[in-house]
Amino acid sequence: IVDVVVKGDNDIIETILDIPIEEPVLLDIDAIVEIKEEEIFNIEDIVPYVFLQNAPVFKGCENLSKEENKRCFDKKMKQFVQRNFNVELANELGLHSGKHKIQTQFIINKEGNVIDVKIRAPHKSLKKETQRIINKLPKFKPGKQNNKSVQVRYTLPIAFSVE
Repeated sequence: IVDVVVKGDNDIIETILDIPIEEPVLLDIDAIVEIKEEEIFNIEDIVPYVFLQNAPVFKGCENLSKEENKRCFDKKMKQFVQRNFNVELANELGLHSGKHKIQTQFIINKEGNVIDVKIRAPHKSLKKETQRIINKLPKFKPGKQNNKSVQVRYTLPIAFSVE
């Protein structure tokens, strides 16, 4: 089916807008200062765990290489959650069966303490249980970036199944 083209109304009045044109800003090439990469990184910033040079040290992971320490830290963190998380709580809450996830994020500060905890859970009781576990975490040896202690943002997902 071909639509018939109908000629439109040509009585529309065009309006011309008078917009002032801004002059381009000229840069003085000699005034440009080069900044080294180390100067850009502010050591006070929070460094995400995945970009960290030296991960925080969990008790029992001392005297390992950088890569071994990261693996050990992740393993110890998972073990800690498995040993301390009350799995029965999830079954008692009446959540639908299947897999559920709790998203947890916190900062390990320059002193090795856990601060600024953020938790997203499918139920407020699970959020409270997760907060209880995070509060039980031991003090860490702080993470390092460029051989200086830094605050480290760590994300800890907790996955569980409800029968």
